[in-house]
Amino acid sequence: MEPKHNKQCHVNAKLDMQLQYRNQGVPTLSVLSGTFNDTKNIWLQWMKGIARNTAICPTGTSKLLFTNWLQKLFANSTLRDEVLTYLAKLHQCPKKQLEVELINKSDYELDIMQQQSQYKRVTVDCALILRWFIKQIAANNILTVGSAVDLIYFLEVQKGQHISTIISVFAEILPLDIIPGLLIEVSTDDLYHSDLVHLIIQIAESHPGILLALSIQPATLTEYLSKHTESKDKVMLRTGVVVIPQIKTSGLPIETNKFLYQCNMPQNLLDDAHALQQVITDKNVDHSVARSQAELFLFNVLMQTADTKNLFKLNAKLPFEFGNQAMEVDLFASTVQVAIEIDGYYHFQDLDAWRRDRRKDFELQTKEILVLRFLSEDVLSKLEEILYRIRQALHYQRRKLNGRRVSYED
Repeated sequence: MEPKHNKQCHVNAKLDMQLQYRNQGVPTLSVLSGTFNDTKNIWLQWMKGIARNTAICPTGTSKLLFTNWLQKLFANSTLRDEVLTYLAKLHQCPKKQLEVELINKSDYELDIMQQQSQYKRVTVDCALILRWFIKQIAANNILTVGSAVDLIYFLEVQKGQHISTIISVFAEILPLDIIPGLLIEVSTDDLYHSDLVHLIIQIAESHPGILLALSIQPATLTEYLSKHTESKDKVMLRTGVVVIPQIKTSGLPIETNKFLYQCNMPQNLLDDAHALQQVITDKNVDHSVARSQAELFLFNVLMQTADTKNLFKLNAKLPFEFGNQAMEVDLFASTVQVAIEIDGYYHFQDLDAWRRDRRKDFELQTKEILVLRFLSEDVLSKLEEILYRIRQALHYQRRKLNGRRVSYED
């Protein structure tokens, strides 16, 4: 059997090749054959690797699809500035000057400015969208994700055929690298009885640079390709197929699966989770093995989390003694003086181990190090709660140590 990481490399290579086609102006649609969770994970990982954002849309209406995509676009902090750059070219003046001139202008004054500019060079739809942006700039409004809903209401987008035109407008006025990609879950009805797939293909043909993908269940895709009448749409789907290997998360607790999907399911973290689950459930495995595996998994989780990345060291040795040797803690954040210890259930059965842990806590506390203890059995099943407690401890220590920082480095 081919290793999982090799399969994923093949998937990435196929997506990279499709990206080259797009860069050459060849209409391309990625057709990801697999479960929605697996295809979503692969697509998010790949998009992150090429530094592009993407909207994700479970099967639904065309308007919902457009709303998700537009909200992802409006989440980009550079959107206002990029629109101003385009407007400055139309008005043939410096961007900063245009921005100052637009502020607090009345609707009548804005109409006059628009008539005197080079708007005759743009389509009616483009002029309409630019008009909305000009009003936002004139009112000095900050563009947020919620602004996307206001624009949709302004445009009165109700039918799918409008969406292709509007996305085309954004492809015209904005740099390609800030235009979000789009992954859509496609149902059997969407393939046979909906204009959704045809709409996405239209967008891919008009603007190959926009990264578009469909997630289709393998059985559904196979049936469609084998039985559906030959057509241009069918050719586009067939040539874009990328088979996604199934990511097995069976047996893992709900909280762990949730975290793994949120951080795009890194292979090392998935393997660590399964290894920990196995040693926890195997009654014949030494408890210390489960404890060590839990330490490793939690460390890698913290490395995958933005606010704790590179903050903790695994099995850190501190510059003072405990029990005639250097003090060692499972996980340690030196900059905020937080130690994390992972305990096995045997700690509560072995009185000597329990007493030793209490002495260890006391020694750390006398050095103003905050100690958190978690059971190895809880690291998977109560991961969300553990991460919450760690964040609380970090926040507390940062406030406490502010202005009088002490740091014990290993």
